[in-house]
Amino acid sequence: MMAIAQTSLALLFVVAAASNGFADAANLRSRNLGGTTIATNVKTYTAYGDYASAMLAAVNKQRATGGLKPLCLNKKLHAAAQRHSNDMAAKDF
Repeated sequence: MMAIAQTSLALLFVVAAASNGFADAANLRSRNLGGTTIATNVKTYTAYGDYASAMLAAVNKQRATGGLKPLCLNKKLHAAAQRHSNDMAAKDF
């Protein structure tokens, strides 16, 4: 049964790579979650603004499907979150 699951996941990985195009195939990564390997599409962003805008657009698109209002970025909240993240990184959390 485990061999079938692993074969199916390998096939899923190949299909995902093919459907995303060759250029995006390099962005696919495998990760092991409790004995199950899952292929994920990992994108690399060079600036926070690129990531934040892309994530906000994706979240708002999903919210719109549920009839919810869009969210917006908040500079003060971002600064507080960044300070907290820096503190956690400095203290090895």
